[in-house]
Amino acid sequence: AGLWRGLGPTLLRDVPFSCLYWLGYERIKAIAVARSSDGRLSPVTSFFAGAASGTVAAFVTTPLDVIKTRQQLRTSSHTSTKGPLSQDVPSQHASFRSERMPSRTQVETSGASAVIRATGMPTGNSWRIVTNGYPLGTAAEILHVARTEGVRALFAGVGPRLLKVAPSCAVMICSYELGKRYFETRSNRHCSDA
Repeated sequence: AGLWRGLGPTLLRDVPFSCLYWLGYERIKAIAVARSSDGRLSPVTSFFAGAASGTVAAFVTTPLDVIKTRQQLRTSSHTSTKGPLSQDVPSQHASFRSERMPSRTQVETSGASAVIRATGMPTGNSWRIVTNGYPLGTAAEILHVARTEGVRALFAGVGPRLLKVAPSCAVMICSYELGKRYFETRSNRHCSDA
């Protein structure tokens, strides 16, 4: 079960990300090709088109990435977690509940503090995520986080995510376009030699 934790929000993040990325890239590419003198896309243009479309897609899907990360950081009922944030954290204490937490002391002594700190959830007089032993669905968890922690919490880590995604999308699509051009040129030479 732990291996598949966060699969739902991962799929809900990656499919829209790919749709937004390719839609944005193809639109930018069409505009750039129409404006170019030779009707071709330059490597620099493909690099920046990939970075721009990757940035937009990553920003829009960040809330799903945040929920995925939170779900993956939770412990299951069959394991315990040991890490730098805390001593052994028995998983039955690390599940998220809907009751109001009256004090930071209760959080620190409950064993859930490591999970709460690791996921960026506030401690003290705040809320934990409803489970009663079962995790919330992705949509319900997004609404819960937005209501209890604010919409900004759904964009936690957006800066580092954009710093990772934009260059990787730029390099990937630029490499793809260069590779495609190389093989088209090679294929054309081979056909003309025959």
